[in-house]
Amino acid sequence: MSEDLLGVARAWSRPKMSRALLDALAVLESDREREHTAWLLKRTLAVEHAAEVIAIVVDVDEDPQVRSWLIEGLERLAHDELGWHELGRVVTALTAERDRLLRSRLATLVGELPWRTTSLAIVEPLLLDDNRETVSTAASVLARHPDAAARVDPAIMERLRTSQVSGLRFSAKILDEAVRRTQSGPAGSDV
Repeated sequence: MSEDLLGVARAWSRPKMSRALLDALAVLESDREREHTAWLLKRTLAVEHAAEVIAIVVDVDEDPQVRSWLIEGLERLAHDELGWHELGRVVTALTAERDRLLRSRLATLVGELPWRTTSLAIVEPLLLDDNRETVSTAASVLARHPDAAARVDPAIMERLRTSQVSGLRFSAKILDEAVRRTQSGPAGSDV
């Protein structure tokens, strides 16, 4: 999508644009057109249409890239308008996801939601993922919650620290640094 089209989308009322894009997504057949529409919808999604987008996101038959763009739209709403009550269903669906792109989105989504004591149990297994981007994303999310990072299973941390893959060692480093900051400074927030 061009920036000009994005400008038009932003100039229109968010609920009307969101509705129009959802309607278009329902009838488009080309994967490319659906992905472009989902990309635009992530930027214009209105909270009024979150339930419809959630239904698309949890549909395992939907194209992973379409789902990923829509999850990003939900993440944007998670800052102020949506919480665990609305997005818990998405988190649950993504914990069983096989697609690497969507596993990475799981870490990001949990990071955008209010942190809970159960958040660690969702993000920690992603540190063992076979996709480096997913591991990196999970480590970045946990580093923002140092008290949780301090509770990561020592065996997982050792696996990251001793990995042959530099990106995995870097993930361990950012977690170790987050924990070190909490031990030398004021306590981090975790609940």
